[in-house]
Amino acid sequence: MSLSDNFRGSAAIVASGTIVAQVVGLAAYPVLTRIYDPNVFGQYAVAFLGAQLLSLTLVGRYEQTIVLTLTKNSLFAVQWLAAVILMISATATGIAMLLLAPTLDALLGSQLQFLWPIVAVLGALLNVQIQASLLSIRYDKYTAVSTGKIVKAAVSVICQIGLAVLIGPTIWAMVMGELIATAATVAIFIVFLQKQVLEWLQSARNPTRILRSAKAAALRYSDYPKLNLPHVLLNNGAALVLIAIITTFYSNSRAGEFFIMHRISMLPANIISTSLAMVYFRTAVLEYRELGNFRSAFLNTIVPTAIFGACILGTFWFFAVPLFEFALGSQWGQAGQLAAVYAPFTAVHLMASALGNTNLVAGRQKAMLFVGIGQNLIFVGVLYIGASQGKPLDLALGTAVQFVVPFLLAVCCWYWLLARGRT
Repeated sequence: MSLSDNFRGSAAIVASGTIVAQVVGLAAYPVLTRIYDPNVFGQYAVAFLGAQLLSLTLVGRYEQTIVLTLTKNSLFAVQWLAAVILMISATATGIAMLLLAPTLDALLGSQLQFLWPIVAVLGALLNVQIQASLLSIRYDKYTAVSTGKIVKAAVSVICQIGLAVLIGPTIWAMVMGELIATAATVAIFIVFLQKQVLEWLQSARNPTRILRSAKAAALRYSDYPKLNLPHVLLNNGAALVLIAIITTFYSNSRAGEFFIMHRISMLPANIISTSLAMVYFRTAVLEYRELGNFRSAFLNTIVPTAIFGACILGTFWFFAVPLFEFALGSQWGQAGQLAAVYAPFTAVHLMASALGNTNLVAGRQKAMLFVGIGQNLIFVGVLYIGASQGKPLDLALGTAVQFVVPFLLAVCCWYWLLARGRT
């Protein structure tokens, strides 16, 4: 089977699960938005984005190297390295969040209080889920990734609705529902990866060798914490800062509207680009090793995302407000206005996020760090200026979108230059 055929088959498996998962989530929004008010969603935005940031940073991005390993020994070394770092960093983060909860609430405009340690636990579990996803791809078990996505979506919705009935529609119900769903997803991955997990655990019989191999892996992939980690911190930290700006200059309810708008607007990215990004990374690495370029993987990714992005742009521009009011309730009409303003960014981001691992394949983490700095400075900076000047949220957001879209298009062109030839 050719690399192109393998790409299409793998992408189809992962995308099918992602589509089902997102359909489940989309179908749940009309229920959740009628149970939880915008203020609770604003609080949840802080908790969710905080946990997401932790999940991508607790291990220093070493988990990304799972798909790059060529032998089982090197794979085991990376796994043990990630496991040890996660245990230490997650414990320290949980304690720090418990002690600094009032300070965090003051900085981010939230009232999470004793939920902050739970956010740390959720972040650690999400990292384990990421590692399991990458391990599944490493062993070509794409069905595991697809199934995990479906289980995560279904269990999350069921728990958040059920807990709202049991303890009330509070932020605790939303966060605990997400925590239970993540734990269930990790359990599903363990079922699919029983043999691989047992082999990894059995490798601990020789701790001296494991320690030596883990140290070697830490040095071999040192670019990831040095270069890729700051990039991830910028991208995901910017999302948290964005919510903090809205809670500070506007309100928690407006932050909740923005969060729901963003979740729904980014559904295309979750359905298409996130799934393709994992397969694109693996396929581009293989193609690069074999041919010295990864043009085929690049074109197989950007063409469908560009077409789908154009469709999304037209739909949100003209129909976002009535769609939001019909699906979520009349109180969410302002979220629809934000979606219409956000539409150009949604379309371009669909392409850029699917190709986001290009810099890793081409070994350009350092350059990508500066790209990430530029993108986030533009978007967050322009939004902050507009908000601080007292502009309405939709106007401040629209100005930020007008500045960042040309920047993202230029980044996609740079990705193509990297894919064309050996670096």
